[in-house]
Amino acid sequence: MDTNAPLEILLVEDDASAGTEIQQSLADLGYVVTHASTGESALEAAVDKKPKLAIVATHLSGTPDGPETARELASQGVSLLFLAASLREARPLLDLKPLGGLVKPLRDGEVEMVLAMARLLMAEREQSQVLAQAMETVTEGIFLLDSTKRIVFANSAALRIAQAERPADGQPLDEFFPMKDGQNEALMQSLQQIQDGAQAGEVGMEAILQAPEGGTEQKVRLWSGPAAGGGITLRFQLYVRPGANSSKDDRSSTMAEGGSAQQPIREKAIRAIELRLEAGAGINHYAAVFTLSQFDTFWTRYGLSNAENLVEAYAAHLTRTFPNERIYRWSNRTIALLLDRESTPPDVRMELTSFTTRRVDYYLNTVGRSALVTLSPAWRLIPLNCDPEQSFDTEEVIRRIEQFEREHTRIR
Repeated sequence: MDTNAPLEILLVEDDASAGTEIQQSLADLGYVVTHASTGESALEAAVDKKPKLAIVATHLSGTPDGPETARELASQGVSLLFLAASLREARPLLDLKPLGGLVKPLRDGEVEMVLAMARLLMAEREQSQVLAQAMETVTEGIFLLDSTKRIVFANSAALRIAQAERPADGQPLDEFFPMKDGQNEALMQSLQQIQDGAQAGEVGMEAILQAPEGGTEQKVRLWSGPAAGGGITLRFQLYVRPGANSSKDDRSSTMAEGGSAQQPIREKAIRAIELRLEAGAGINHYAAVFTLSQFDTFWTRYGLSNAENLVEAYAAHLTRTFPNERIYRWSNRTIALLLDRESTPPDVRMELTSFTTRRVDYYLNTVGRSALVTLSPAWRLIPLNCDPEQSFDTEEVIRRIEQFEREHTRIR
């Protein structure tokens, strides 16, 4: 979020005098303000204006009242500031994660200061949302822990590998990695070293992942390392030990290992492609696949994890550029982007050509080397339902994607 750009604000206040005063103060600061005097008119304005921020009076009379209006706006993704005679009035609404509050009567400069802080918080939240979306494209399981070893974030790959049927947020780590009877001792030691400041980088290990009820425990490859704010990050994949005859090319074993964890994500992509192939006339559907020319070089020199980091960075770039499209990790090296367009294939190819020629930099920071890497994608566009005379079935689309991946893979 650009903190210097104009911000549309919805002001919900039934006190005409106070509403006029606040609206004028906001207008003087350069904000675009819509004033609603009832909850009903506020919700109508939210649909029409689509504000990013609403200032809601907690004492609002009528139906819906202030708290009801605030909850409905929050459900639509609108950030909130509360307006009250006392901030205690807003205490029952803290679960909505407001950006702050204004207390009447307003003091000189209060509106300017509170709005400036709110905009910074909004920008931080938007950045967190982008990072969270990027995390969903990662094929590794990611757990972020707080200082008490409780999970504050888990991406979908982590829940899938752990076969979790409920959200992990707020759960203790030993709900997933058992910490009793000597199990996962290396993990416990690593977490303690991170908290004591004795471990500054990532440490790799094997660990046992707790089985769901009636299931069998799974061995995973796991890396632990410090995260911002005194937290801890865990990355993990299903573990497959290479066979005795695999020494000739351990990288192939690692690829198979990654594939076992990625298969459910690929299945989601295949199902999405099937739905688009079944779509009737009207909108054109496309599958665009991307891989990076540096992937194999990074894999050889710095390991699979660093090579996959390149793909994760490019997936984040895709998410920022195409926020309304579906993005899938087809494998540890290939991303599938599904596009819905009224445009013809030549126009979409031109759009993607323009996108792929933009410079995308990645900061490499590995042991013994740091560098700025410019990511270079190879890509292919596959029209799914644009031409009835040249229609594909699902198997043909899969074959084309796999052929594209083989053509851009140097490590065999």
